[in-house]
Amino acid sequence: YMADDGPSAHFVRYRINLETRQVDMTPLAQFAGELPEINPHRTGRPYQYAWSIGRPVAHTSPLFDRIVKIDVHTGKG
Repeated sequence: YMADDGPSAHFVRYRINLETRQVDMTPLAQFAGELPEINPHRTGRPYQYAWSIGRPVAHTSPLFDRIVKIDVHTGKG
């Protein structure tokens, strides 16, 4: 069980260098959310937008009450 007001997921990108085995994590946006998706036709190819259920990090409600479209290049949602 996890309370609704507990820690929530944030949008990040992990890049893995297969030669050095180094993993870099980059925050993508100031939104908390779950269940991120990209256009399935873009899988394995560059993409600009991701969609998710979520809320702004500073939002006072603990509920994910909106669908969020995030530009993964600018971090704007």
